[in-house]
Amino acid sequence: MQITIQTHCDTFTLDVNLSDTIAHLKSMLEDRLSMTHYRLLYQGQLLQTGSISDHSIQSGAIIQVCQIEKLKRRRCALKHCTDKVVNIIGDCRYCKSSFCSRHRLPESHTCINLLSCKQAAHERNSIKLLSERCVASKV
Repeated sequence: MQITIQTHCDTFTLDVNLSDTIAHLKSMLEDRLSMTHYRLLYQGQLLQTGSISDHSIQSGAIIQVCQIEKLKRRRCALKHCTDKVVNIIGDCRYCKSSFCSRHRLPESHTCINLLSCKQAAHERNSIKLLSERCVASKV
């Protein structure tokens, strides 16, 4: 029998048997799909296990393929650290990388732009000190 496979950008037919399992159907789809993580839906039901006949799939049925977005866990950019990235304060504004709470400071992750970081901090401090300087008139 033939069933219709519908993805977000393509529709095609596939020849299957009623005794074919969902796992076998997925293996047949791997050749045709560019996605690696997806789910099969038939009339709103998730197809995970069993055979095609277990789900009452008839000839000419439309099976939808939905892609699953895998969330990438953000880890510290330091080579041997596996800690999670700290939101907002973990982003280094000098090298544009994300770090954990232990390596978030430019000195602790040996930032490649550490020299420019030190120069910028020195300039900020000197401007602040010059603006707060007291000037007394000589009598």
